[in-house]
Amino acid sequence: MTKYLYNYINVAYKDTSFKFNSTLLDICRFWKKQISDDWDLIGVCDGIEGSGKSHIIQQLLWIWDNTFNIENIVYNPKKLSELIDASEHKAIMYDEAFSGLAGKSAMHTENIELISVFTKCRYKRNIIILCIPNISLLEPYIRFHRVRFLIHVVVKKPATMAGDLERGYFKFYTESKKNDLLTTRNQMFDYETVKPNFIGKFEKFWCIDSKEYEKKKMREISLKGLRNTSQDDKIQTNSDISTISNTEIDLKNIQNIIEEKKDYEKYKID
Repeated sequence: MTKYLYNYINVAYKDTSFKFNSTLLDICRFWKKQISDDWDLIGVCDGIEGSGKSHIIQQLLWIWDNTFNIENIVYNPKKLSELIDASEHKAIMYDEAFSGLAGKSAMHTENIELISVFTKCRYKRNIIILCIPNISLLEPYIRFHRVRFLIHVVVKKPATMAGDLERGYFKFYTESKKNDLLTTRNQMFDYETVKPNFIGKFEKFWCIDSKEYEKKKMREISLKGLRNTSQDDKIQTNSDISTISNTEIDLKNIQNIIEEKKDYEKYKID
């Protein structure tokens, strides 16, 4: 039977406070003891867009490390690697992983870069939480062997058609429960197939400047999309040129073929 643990504790923050799930707080304290013995801690928080993932992540990370701020939020593997190299015993949020990426090849590239980062970060003893739409987007090495816990943020459906969606709920999965969820034979990856350790609640509260956060997020996602488009164009162009390089076609015709193929890709439906 699923445990519903809605108990909370008031956490002081500057001149105010916020409510935080006391069970999750106890787990956080246990992790801090573990991490002191040359371990790092990588977790995932997933859920649909707008469900409130950012709220619970930055609350948890601020509780872990009261110096946590917007500079500890990164959006690409290079920045994550730089922050890990410069940090120890810090809380880091890898936000909007895979956002702005158009295709499977781009996602695969980000996964490979993350694997490279995570294979060298253990002895820095940081806690890193990845904010993503779905944990199944991660490569098997990361989701099975590096991710120690999963927080799945859910939105409750209204009791009636006239009601509103209710945010502020999460399902918590330990490493073993998370692995059970990932290995369940379920093509649609239904979170209902494995019961979480418990279901809790969180409130909408910012431990960072929300306006600055939104500005940074929009800027970084846009930049990621531009980098991805530029890289895809370069790869595609090189592929096109190599395909026709052995034919007797002049450079003008080569450019026309490339431009026509780009126009076709705009309207292609996978």
